[in-house]
Amino acid sequence: MLGGEIVTTARFHPTGRWITVSLEVGTHSLSMVLDTGAPLTTLSPKTRYELAELRLLRPSGRPNLHFLTQVTIEAIQCLTC
Repeated sequence: MLGGEIVTTARFHPTGRWITVSLEVGTHSLSMVLDTGAPLTTLSPKTRYELAELRLLRPSGRPNLHFLTQVTIEAIQCLTC
């Protein structure tokens, strides 16, 4: 859905300090912080390892930069990932 639009539900993190969006990556559920001012996001080392083991991360060719594969947000699958 490159250049398209997705409407989804955002929620406050339990701490109240962040707004999050739920993503499904394969069979993993991730609560990602919504930061429209940041061009990239981070994964915890544990989550990065688990997703890499399941081949749900695609290397970008740059160190420490990967693309998520099999991403679904509110039942809409990202076909360009």
